[in-house]
Amino acid sequence: MQNGAILALCPNTAWQKTLVFEKLQANAVNRAVAVKQTGGGKGVNVLRVLRRLGLPAGIAGFVGGEGGRRLREEFADCGADDLCVDSKGHTRYCYTVIDQSQNSATELIEPSPEIMPEESAALLQLLNQRMPEFSALCIAGSLPPGLAPDFYGQITAMAHKQGVPVLLDAFANIESSLQAGLTMLKINRQELSSLSGDEDPDRAAAALMRKYPLTWLAMTDGAGAARLFSPEQTWELQVPRLPRIVSPIGAGDCAAAILTWRLSQKAPEARMPEYFAEALACASASCLTDEPSLFDPQQAEKILTEIKISRIDR
Repeated sequence: MQNGAILALCPNTAWQKTLVFEKLQANAVNRAVAVKQTGGGKGVNVLRVLRRLGLPAGIAGFVGGEGGRRLREEFADCGADDLCVDSKGHTRYCYTVIDQSQNSATELIEPSPEIMPEESAALLQLLNQRMPEFSALCIAGSLPPGLAPDFYGQITAMAHKQGVPVLLDAFANIESSLQAGLTMLKINRQELSSLSGDEDPDRAAAALMRKYPLTWLAMTDGAGAARLFSPEQTWELQVPRLPRIVSPIGAGDCAAAILTWRLSQKAPEARMPEYFAEALACASASCLTDEPSLFDPQQAEKILTEIKISRIDR
C-alpha cells in the first residue's frame, strides 16, 4: 500500500452493464447499438476516478458470484488495494439503458444480496486493522440487507479515532455516522430536506451542523446551484448548463472522489469552495459520457472556468 492512499467503502457493489439504443420503444423488441460493462456501485465508481487520476486507492465491500469475480478482476487490473470480503450472496447486476433519441438514461437495479453477520464482522475487523494506512475514507451508497443500521457509524467512529477524515455520500442510515464525527457530508437538496424536515437548504444545513459535529456539508441540486456549508459560512456555486447529457450515472461519485482526495491532502479550509467547484466540474464532464464516472479532464477544466462561486451572508 502506497502512503497516502484513499479508501472507498462500497458495501453495495454491483456489476454494471450499459446498453445504448438509438431510439427505445416500449412494448417492442429493441436492439442495442453498443454495450459496455464495468464495475458498479457508488464506491466502485469513486475508486475508478481515483485510479484514473493516478492516485493510490483501495476498495472495501462485499463481492460474490460471477459479478464479484469480475469486480475483483477489475480491481486487480487497475492496481487497487482490494479489501473486499467474499459473500455467499451474489453481487447484483445493474443496467443503464441509454436512449440517444431522448438523451435519457434509465437505471434498472437488481435486488441486493443479504450480507451474513460473519461477513459483516470480517469486514469490520479488516478495516480496523488497515484503516491507519489510509489518508482518507469515502463511504458511498446504500446498505445491503443484513448490515446493522449503524454499520456506517461504526466505521466512521473507527476512522475518526484513528485520525482519518471521512466523506459520506449516502442518505439512509447515516444518523450514527453524523454523531461519530464526519468530516464532510455530500448530499443533494431533496435528501437534505428529507433529512432535516426543512425545505430551505440554508436553514436545513444550519440545523444539521448545530446538531452534529460536522465540518462540511456539500449540497448538490442537479442543474441548480450547489451550496457548501461550514459551521460559520455558506457558499453558492453556479454550474453552467450542459448542452446535452448522455448519462448522469456516476457523476456524483466523481464529485465524491475529488472531494475525498482534497480531504486526504489536509487542504486549507479556505480553499474548500474552489475544491468543491473542481468536484462539480468533473461531475458535469462525466454527464457527457456513457460510462459511469468517466470524464475528459480537458472538458472538466473548461467547465471549471465557468463555475461561479459566491459567498452568502447569513
